[in-house]
Amino acid sequence: MSLKYLVLGLLTHRPHYGYELKREVEQLLGRGADLNPGQLYPLLRKLAEQQLITGERIEQEERPDKHVFTLTPEGAHDLASWLDEPAPVSTGRTPLFLRYVVLRSVRPEGRAEFVRQHRRALLAALGELVADRERLHDCDDLATHALREATILHVEADLKWIDWLESLTS
Repeated sequence: MSLKYLVLGLLTHRPHYGYELKREVEQLLGRGADLNPGQLYPLLRKLAEQQLITGERIEQEERPDKHVFTLTPEGAHDLASWLDEPAPVSTGRTPLFLRYVVLRSVRPEGRAEFVRQHRRALLAALGELVADRERLHDCDDLATHALREATILHVEADLKWIDWLESLTS
């Protein structure tokens, strides 16, 4: 996740203080997204050092001071560049892939059982996701709905990959 660009995007609309950014990032990411302040505040300092945002301390009576952050022209340019380029294709080595590769090396006789176990786990996960989709369809925000659909497609792809692995051993 590129938290940097979520923050820059939110700051295009208006200045925000830290807690507002935290709350709105979580809202953008959908249900279950919890942003750790330990991630956000160091990022805000870094973005300010890079002159992508500016921060202004606002004194408050009987409350701690708050910092209000504003997008700079450099930050707007960086965000626009990021938005205009296609997202990279995810070609990483997934945890499932890595487990299979290590298992094949360490315990080659366990490949068939590995494939069976992971197929069962993926099918169970897929069943839960589809049930959630049907049960929560009307109350989901777009981010939660879109994330669930992406996850369903990834699980389906992993199942196809498991099928492919199984075809190699038969």
